[in-house]
Amino acid sequence: MFDFDEYKSYKDMVHGYIRVPMLFVHEIIDTPLFQRLRFIEQTGMRQVYPSARHDRFVHSLGTLHLGTKAVDALLKNFRNSKYWNIYSDDQREIFWAKNKVLFLIACLLHDIGHAPFSHSLEHLYIYGKNGEEREIDSLLKEHFRDKKEEEIYKEFYSVYTKENKELIPQPHETVSAVIVIDKYKKNVSRILNSLKEKKYPNENNPLVSEHAVVPKVIDDSDIDNDMVFIARMIAGITYKNYEPDKQIRNCFISLLNSTTFDVDKLDYIIRDSKMSGLDNVQLDVERLLNSLYIIPVTKFVNYIYEEDKKKFELDDTILGIDTRGFKKSNFIGNHFQGDLSIIQGKVTIGENSKIGSMIGKLDAREGGELPEFTEHSYIQESGYEVQKDKSFQYHKKLPNLDKELDVVLEHAENLSEFVFSCKKKDDNEASVKIRNFIGKIFIKDGDFQISSAAQLRGNLYGEFTKVEVLGDLLERYKVMPYENVFNSFQIGFNNSAISVIKNIGVARNYLYLWVYAHHKVVYYANYLIPELLNETAKVMGNYAYKIISYSSIPDMDDTCVVSLFREASRIASSVEEGHNKFIELYNEYKSRKYKKSLFKTLAEYDLFFIDFTPSEKDRLKIILARGKGTEQKTYGDIETGFHVEYGINSLLWIDANLSIKQVESGKIFINFGENKFYTLEQISILSEENVAKRDNPYFYVYYNYSENNQKVNPMSVEFGEFKKKLLDWFRSKLNETA
Repeated sequence: MFDFDEYKSYKDMVHGYIRVPMLFVHEIIDTPLFQRLRFIEQTGMRQVYPSARHDRFVHSLGTLHLGTKAVDALLKNFRNSKYWNIYSDDQREIFWAKNKVLFLIACLLHDIGHAPFSHSLEHLYIYGKNGEEREIDSLLKEHFRDKKEEEIYKEFYSVYTKENKELIPQPHETVSAVIVIDKYKKNVSRILNSLKEKKYPNENNPLVSEHAVVPKVIDDSDIDNDMVFIARMIAGITYKNYEPDKQIRNCFISLLNSTTFDVDKLDYIIRDSKMSGLDNVQLDVERLLNSLYIIPVTKFVNYIYEEDKKKFELDDTILGIDTRGFKKSNFIGNHFQGDLSIIQGKVTIGENSKIGSMIGKLDAREGGELPEFTEHSYIQESGYEVQKDKSFQYHKKLPNLDKELDVVLEHAENLSEFVFSCKKKDDNEASVKIRNFIGKIFIKDGDFQISSAAQLRGNLYGEFTKVEVLGDLLERYKVMPYENVFNSFQIGFNNSAISVIKNIGVARNYLYLWVYAHHKVVYYANYLIPELLNETAKVMGNYAYKIISYSSIPDMDDTCVVSLFREASRIASSVEEGHNKFIELYNEYKSRKYKKSLFKTLAEYDLFFIDFTPSEKDRLKIILARGKGTEQKTYGDIETGFHVEYGINSLLWIDANLSIKQVESGKIFINFGENKFYTLEQISILSEENVAKRDNPYFYVYYNYSENNQKVNPMSVEFGEFKKKLLDWFRSKLNETA
């Protein structure tokens, strides 16, 4: 749909022939900055899989290829929706056609700012020297803040908090967004004006009336906003304002860069698996992309539901509710199925409700008699189990009514009404967390949150910071959109794809667990390359760091850094002493004779630390990662004081940077037709996650030793003693900070 007139084909080992519009070839691909990507390796996995010799250039072509398939299917599937008519007839086709063009440009340029050796050195983009402003900072100000794009400017500096779970631009995404605006504005303008001359998209377009007097065509009349849109797609920064065109554009943003599904992830999953020769999960790409759809979500922001004037009767999927900042929010769930976090308020749970779990501090004195529970229920009060003991004798009631209770309920079902109050904590944390609830629940004057998909039959009134409901409530209640109530739009799938969607997460996690987190890949990409550059700077001065800077990007690739290593080697070898660490690391780089890993897989890590609790493993990594001030290290020396007794010259820990993710079923939307939309989480047969959610306490331990030292033979008694001592040392580090 909205095809171009001329293409060039590139033969690709993964996707076959990739067709690229000739305008993109002339204005983007055949430019020095884009050709530079031929000399930046895609990953560090070649150390283990030698056939994985692909680069950022071909990955960018692959992302364009999948992006073309995705956007064409999306437009085709959505064309008969009423939301297609976002503008009047003479502007409608222009809106959709231009979004397609800008989206494909973003696909092609999404990695244009990658540093040499991909992720290994991109951290150098984000550090200024001696407190100086980074070059990238001044460019962000110039291209965004100074041009009144304050919203996107702030997003580049946002941080993860418990309140903000949105995607954060990575360093290379930030640099790519700046490069596009700084270096490619004229190129994009020429593309748009060339399409104008070709009467795109109206020429040979069957959707345009033959009686149109003046055919509308796309042009560069709004080039500044067009460039910001491309930057947003690359960085994954969505629009926050309520205008329908901006909300539609958010779908194109998430189609390239999101926390769930996007064409960038899809290409690297398929490409990295194929080029390594890995037998990963097969993905039915055609079925997946052909099912893409745009799904409406009604948003209420800082909205007041007045009980005597407006009350929304709901029988819908709630994607999120947030009342923080308000005190008079009321929730009536005649039937509720989902999770709730209650900060404060009076809560009434109807009889025969099922509670998967409820944990927190509650005051049941106002409710009078506490409810009876069925005998299969599990209850703890103040840490002491009172519901049943080993002989399955049980008490039907919580026994204590004279104070606030610390309560844990699991698999509970109350036989009578359950009334309690929650008091707000100073830190705004939830007083009570309820999971897997099914039944009636009422909250009066509450402060509460729903952060994952839930089903509600009931209503809401009062004051709300945010409410998100799957579907179009504006149409149902004939409400005009404005800044507090509007439709947002999300990428979703037609129900034909439900058999293949979850395989994306399985395939991605397989790569991260067994390839990207392989001990040799971790050593090479997360330590050897960045530390070798640090030592090169000691040999050659800070000139070595300047090679990873914005102004050096046109001449900056893997071969440039390797040449720098070689020159530093020549200098270091001519000096009698002072650069021993550089020489050691450079020899490792040339020979692939790396330091030995104490455990070769993260499964062995789990067994090594089997007696440590998850929180202790988290704390241990935090302790190891502490640098000066707020700096967080990703590797460092381990100074035990006893390892030399075993012939080990040095010990080193390196962050495994494991990134295992759940398939976020509550954020994957399925269209079953007739305006029936559901989340994947609501389809019970698919709701169980394929991979359990993992935090990331993982790191590797590497050691260096003298040759012919039998004490470090993994089978020797001495080495077993060393590992036991090392575990005790790790335990002592925890005790020091307890």
